[in-house]
Amino acid sequence: MDRSFPSQYEHGDYMQTFIKEWKEVVCDENGNLILDKVARELKDYSLLMECTSYVYCDIANLSKPFTNPIYILDAINEDIKASAEELVKERYQELLDRIAELEEQLNDEI
Repeated sequence: MDRSFPSQYEHGDYMQTFIKEWKEVVCDENGNLILDKVARELKDYSLLMECTSYVYCDIANLSKPFTNPIYILDAINEDIKASAEELVKERYQELLDRIAELEEQLNDEI
């Protein structure tokens, strides 16, 4: 996986982004902003930021929605790794316990 993050994340030209991503969404054919469309997009944006903060906080104990995603992915991977290690330890102990039971049964039969 490529660990670099696009430079536009931190240094993008906001007007180029507007023209490329938003102009057709929030402007009429003459390029005039349509307030209702802008307001709807901003409402969606606010909800997205709130939900992102909630998820980031739950996953990585970080609440800023503009946290570099690499940190969030690292936190998720660490959590998965820790959970997997704990599961392996539990299964290993279960196997040791089962072996001890079988040894005890075998000794009782002898």
